[in-house]
Amino acid sequence: MAEATLNGEVLRVTFRSEENDWSVLVLRNPDRNGPPEIHCVGVTNAGPGQFVTATGKWTQRNGSPQFKADRITATNPTTPEGITAYLGSGTIAGIGQKKAAALVAAFGVDVLRVLDEEPDKLIGIKGFGPATVERIKAAWDEQRQVRSIMLFLHSQNVSAALCRRIYRAWGDKAVQLIQSDPFRLCLEIRGIGFKTADTIAKRLAIPTDSPQRIRAGMIYVMQEAVGQGHVGVPRPKFLELNVEALGVGAECIAPILDADLNDQVDNPQFVQHEDCVCFRWLAAAEEFVCERLIEKADLMAPWKEPAGGTAALIARIETRVNMKLANKQRQAVVMALNSRVCVISGGPGVGKTATTNVILAAMREMGLNVAVAAPTGKAAQRASEATGQPASTIHRLLGLKGGDSKELQQVQADALLIDEMSMVDVPLMRNVMRGLKRGTALILVGDVDQLPSVGPGNVLGDIIRSGRVPVVILDEVFRQAQGSLIIRNAHAINHGKNPEQGVHGDDFFLMTEKNTTSLSDALSIKDEDAVPAAVAQACADVIRDLITNRLPAKFGFDPVRDIQVLSPMNKGACGVGALNEALQQAINPHPSAVVRRYGACFGVGDKVLQTRNNYDLEIFNGDMGLVEAVDDDNSVLHVSFDGKHVAVPFDDLDDMRLAYAMTIHKSQGSQAPAVIIPMVTQHWAMLQRNLLYTGVTRARKLVVLVGQSRAIAAAVRQRDAANRVTRLCQLLANKSQEDETGIFRLVA
Repeated sequence: MAEATLNGEVLRVTFRSEENDWSVLVLRNPDRNGPPEIHCVGVTNAGPGQFVTATGKWTQRNGSPQFKADRITATNPTTPEGITAYLGSGTIAGIGQKKAAALVAAFGVDVLRVLDEEPDKLIGIKGFGPATVERIKAAWDEQRQVRSIMLFLHSQNVSAALCRRIYRAWGDKAVQLIQSDPFRLCLEIRGIGFKTADTIAKRLAIPTDSPQRIRAGMIYVMQEAVGQGHVGVPRPKFLELNVEALGVGAECIAPILDADLNDQVDNPQFVQHEDCVCFRWLAAAEEFVCERLIEKADLMAPWKEPAGGTAALIARIETRVNMKLANKQRQAVVMALNSRVCVISGGPGVGKTATTNVILAAMREMGLNVAVAAPTGKAAQRASEATGQPASTIHRLLGLKGGDSKELQQVQADALLIDEMSMVDVPLMRNVMRGLKRGTALILVGDVDQLPSVGPGNVLGDIIRSGRVPVVILDEVFRQAQGSLIIRNAHAINHGKNPEQGVHGDDFFLMTEKNTTSLSDALSIKDEDAVPAAVAQACADVIRDLITNRLPAKFGFDPVRDIQVLSPMNKGACGVGALNEALQQAINPHPSAVVRRYGACFGVGDKVLQTRNNYDLEIFNGDMGLVEAVDDDNSVLHVSFDGKHVAVPFDDLDDMRLAYAMTIHKSQGSQAPAVIIPMVTQHWAMLQRNLLYTGVTRARKLVVLVGQSRAIAAAVRQRDAANRVTRLCQLLANKSQEDETGIFRLVA
């Protein structure tokens, strides 16, 4: 089909990708004899009210014409209605729908020229004080600069939001800096990856074997490994991955790697221990953690034994709280009272909370001050509820203002107890050890069988396996806990046994093809290739019905506050993305106000999840909240995070997701009254025992597994095969045997 041109006014944007501005536009059809609206798809940041010229081809989608654009250029609107829609679309910080209407009422179609040439004329219009006008002037000027960057990067699928980020980092020198070294984009601008920078470099004719490209590629490859939880990569594998990513031979890569390892380049990034390559900062972090742990492990508790002895103190507390500690619980309490660092681990129902509370009570009676912390806000809230004393996130306890803050607060306590320790990665553990005084004891509590941290390392597992730090593993499930099928099934899963089906009055249920008609029907489709997708969609439909109808009716659960869907993966009909869209439509279809950014839509009443630490706003990865209001005039989203009200700038919404569904990884440290977990073979790569175990243990009152019996059995059977490459275990185990070179054996 021949290339065509389409002109039209943007009425609305029904979808926009957060990664590259790929958009679905609804245009007003200039042809009065045709349909009133036309769908146009392509890469653009054009918004309502703007006119676009698109070149491409006409296609058909679901029986309706659609214009697929290869290139879309936007021009400013010329009608009062178009200008109002354009200015009020949220494109310009400080101007919402009301302010846009006021400006057009004051200046008519001349308002865009006024903003360009005489912006001070805005002062005096109701709602436009000097401070507001200054903010609008800055935003309007930034918009012009961003457009120039977008023109330069037009064919590279770099979104307007990322262009704003480039401008804020480099100002009016942005294009010049990109031309001189496009790989600075992936090294310095969050959200732009190596592949995008590499595409720009090819357009600028930078050779594929250039040192700057290979160095950027090596950093990208290592970042990918760290993102999977590894601290390093064996050198042969590292070279192999770089050959694959860069498309050049190992003979081109190895010399540049060696130059970095030998400090022959500016800002060297890598270090090699034995045959394994690591980021320097990450290897140093593990070594620092090791040194501080050994220092504490070699010392007894810094306080005097309690009057009458430890046994008498424990007996008094048992009498006071009317409980009798089991043998291992007693061992854990004695260990904590006599060690400067120790670990208490165990699954659900084995008495970790009761043991922790006896330790805290004993320390209070000894006159000691104990701080309690956890990796996330939800985990800290749970720790506070369980212990009856204040608990904070580790970040807030240490006053962290950045991922590698040089300044942090020292922990002002005799002991620090960290709950949900399995979530703590190497960088965070480094900061914990930096924040502890020599005399402050450290008590680590967590379930080593849960998923390891999202970030690099396997801190809790490595500490336990090293044998260098005192550890007690609680493994006796108490009688009161045995009445919960959630707890019995969690332990069954952890021991490689399939979970039991619940009966009336139980708290754990399986909805599979054995008892759910829609799932059975989907599995019976004759086209075998279509079965996985059909089952996943049927599973998603069952989940939607459970949340909106069945669970609220039977148990009284609130669909937003009480029920959490935990999925193994992001993709597919049962993945986090599709489930969130479906559940948002089912639970909150008509919010009073919405904001659309980065391909997502957030409305008042939506449940949201922060996915990255934002030290300026003091909200952190894993924090969950509810949207309270949308402030278009100030370009902020008001969100309540467990009672803390935060105004999140629209430009920071790329770090926020809907949270009706989340990955099991993201759920670590949190709990919900009811948890629903889709289990389908479409997620085969992620069906692992520790993943299912972690998901099940997030529920307080009810678990429902929805999907295929085969998928559940596979998850129970499959241990996590992707062992992490870390150093901490052997660093701890071999510290006293360090040789002259200071080199340690890496372990998986």
